[in-house]
Amino acid sequence: MTVSDLRHHDELVVHASNWCPDVRRSRALLDAACVPYVSVDVDEDQAAAELVRRLQRGQRPMPTLV
Repeated sequence: MTVSDLRHHDELVVHASNWCPDVRRSRALLDAACVPYVSVDVDEDQAAAELVRRLQRGQRPMPTLV
């Protein structure tokens, strides 16, 4: 899924890099709590990476949950 697919989406969105250990921990926590979410890979989706930078004031911390 890409960030452009999410314009009218009402689920939690995890903007993530699959290599990041913080992302793996966050997903495990969400999964254990049965929290539904959609994951967007910012390494593969430039629009998602730009959104994260805009939301995080120029930074790209992972994960960013929206």
